[in-house]
Amino acid sequence: MTGTIRYLRARRVPGAVAALGMISFAAFLVARVMVGAGEFAEQALIPVVVVGPAAAAVAALITLDEPSLEIALAAPFRLGVARALQMTILMLGAVVVFAPLGQFEGMRLGFPAAARNVVGYTGLGLVVGPWAGATWAWIAPTVYVVSALTIEGAARTGTLLFWSTRPDWDTASWAVAALLMAAGLVACLIDRPGRVGDGEEA
Repeated sequence: MTGTIRYLRARRVPGAVAALGMISFAAFLVARVMVGAGEFAEQALIPVVVVGPAAAAVAALITLDEPSLEIALAAPFRLGVARALQMTILMLGAVVVFAPLGQFEGMRLGFPAAARNVVGYTGLGLVVGPWAGATWAWIAPTVYVVSALTIEGAARTGTLLFWSTRPDWDTASWAVAALLMAAGLVACLIDRPGRVGDGEEA
């Protein structure tokens, strides 16, 4: 148990959990304002559902970074497995904290889309992490969201490339998110246990 607590503290997991709570609260407040204004009707939650989960994914992805080579090598378990489990739990927690968005009915994108986006964004960051370095894993979902908001927000192409802006139960977008998460967890497992931060080797 002591080793697990040290592992979580060293990777700032408690801070990430607190951040998820704050992100959820802020997203809910913004959602109430936007829905209350009634200017966008069924599309009122799109900014919240696209951006909020990205912030949650970034909060989780920041915990990927190894604090030091010594701490990494002293871990009482295989780092790849621990990292995959850690990210799965944080991702599920991020999904849960967006549940209050479910009370806004009749939205084109609501809680289901937020859950899908958390899964997809986290997976995207995990796929990039082993190659770009865990410190930079958060950049992938951030760049993707900015592109989705600027390009797809203006063009409205509906292309699968911008799956995060598709409606709640769009099957193809869920498939993309699930595949990204599966690939990300595999990347966690195959990442070398001795690798620390920006590619430092044991």
